[in-house]
Amino acid sequence: ACEELLRQLKAVDDMVSVEFNDRYAVFDFGYLVLKSKLIDGNFPDWQRVLPKHNQNIVSVDRQAVVDSINRTAIIANDRLNGMQVKVTGNMLHLACRNADGEESSDEIEINHDGSDIEAGFNFQYLRDALTAIDGDTANIALGHDGKSAALISGNSANLQCVVMPMRV
Repeated sequence: ACEELLRQLKAVDDMVSVEFNDRYAVFDFGYLVLKSKLIDGNFPDWQRVLPKHNQNIVSVDRQAVVDSINRTAIIANDRLNGMQVKVTGNMLHLACRNADGEESSDEIEINHDGSDIEAGFNFQYLRDALTAIDGDTANIALGHDGKSAALISGNSANLQCVVMPMRV
């Protein structure tokens, strides 16, 4: 729904009516009404899973990582969108596998002085976070245990994106 909302907003110069109730969000463009069910449930305590006192800061060319994610995700499982992320030395390795046993991988050079890291993430969430931040460089803080979230930031301290890990 968010992707469709963004797509429709790009083509509109007029006001869009937005209504919320306890179950739905409704966006009325005049020529189109977009209705989306709101997520029901409790969100995890995102501050608890952030990497604390972390020396594992990965500095990357933001667009290079987005491009690498796009190349690697071409055969990803459509249902889970899982991607294995591994940092070894100054290399970022990305890998996906689908239900048919097909695999894809890519690697790019990064700036990293911490320990090796391995974790799984939803590639769409990683890509969306990297796309949302500003600047050419992204800083990604990763926990050393593979269970912590990724904290992604750019040039502005006003926006930090948290991407929760997943089992891949």
